Amino acid sequence: MLTMLLGGLWHGASWTFVFWGGLHGLYLIVERALKKGLGHLRAWSLWPVSIGLMLATYGLVCFTWVFFRARTFGDAFSISAAMCGLSPETTGGLLSRRDQAIALGMTVVIVAIHWTLRNSSVEAVAGRIPWWLRSVILSLLLLAIITMSGEDRAFIYFQF
Repeated sequence: MLTMLLGGLWHGASWTFVFWGGLHGLYLIVERALKKGLGHLRAWSLWPVSIGLMLATYGLVCFTWVFFRARTFGDAFSISAAMCGLSPETTGGLLSRRDQAIALGMTVVIVAIHWTLRNSSVEAVAGRIPWWLRSVILSLLLLAIITMSGEDRAFIYFQF
């Protein structure tokens, strides 16, 4: 827990960063306690449980990142409430139904890819792709980076 709290402090001189690190530390403590106390149960190896745990982890980490990006705790709690639909400003929804469907679809695709490749490394997967297809993929990624840069936001570590 101390390592994660210090990791939060290392990322920025704000209590929201420390809280971000603390939440990650708390998640690790809970995970280890569950594995120690309930790890012997056969249920852990069932695919529906594995998928449920993966989705729970995804949701918790997404929630935790709010504190990393928010300037104040007030902002973080406001964003968290909006994410859960508990804010008066979000009763109409921040995203259109189409955008919600796209976001959900992309999340499902990312989770499915992660699930499929959970026992592989990037190097192993890339090694199975023909060289010409890797070149096309890398070229498309580079093109996307160049043409879709959007608003200039320097990476946090470049701001020191």
